[in-house]
Amino acid sequence: GSMVGCGGGSPCDNVINSRWSALGGILPVSGLAVGVYLALLIASMFTGPGTESDIRVLAWSSILVLSGAVAGSAIWFTILQKWFIGSFCPYCMTAHCSGMLITILVIWRALKESDNQTNDAKSTNTKNNSNPPKPIFSPLKVIFLVLAGLILSGIMAFIQVTMSTTD
Repeated sequence: GSMVGCGGGSPCDNVINSRWSALGGILPVSGLAVGVYLALLIASMFTGPGTESDIRVLAWSSILVLSGAVAGSAIWFTILQKWFIGSFCPYCMTAHCSGMLITILVIWRALKESDNQTNDAKSTNTKNNSNPPKPIFSPLKVIFLVLAGLILSGIMAFIQVTMSTTD
């Protein structure tokens, strides 16, 4: 059955049954979203202080790229609903707003994340407490990684546009 408010002829139904809801009419875009959010969840399991420094940097880098892709996709699908479909699905918009919030929180947290080795050295060497922890990422690297994700979502949008015009 359909979700509450998603019956036939509703704005939600218009969005879900539009040509934009699947890549090439085959792969639902929501399936891609599930994969991205699952990858975000798995990568987040390797960001804790007990994880080796190189693995933490890789996990945070992946999270930043994926959250950039989430933000780009949220922007793209909001544009589609506004100017191409002409209907807003409240469930889709909730997911898009949540994705944007996740992106903002990830960027904020990545900028605050510090190197484990610096923190460990601080706790064992009390003479060196005047040195602040070294951040994992510079602001420029954070921007670069998020932009890489935005580019990936742009590629997905381009593929979606080219595939939907050939239908």
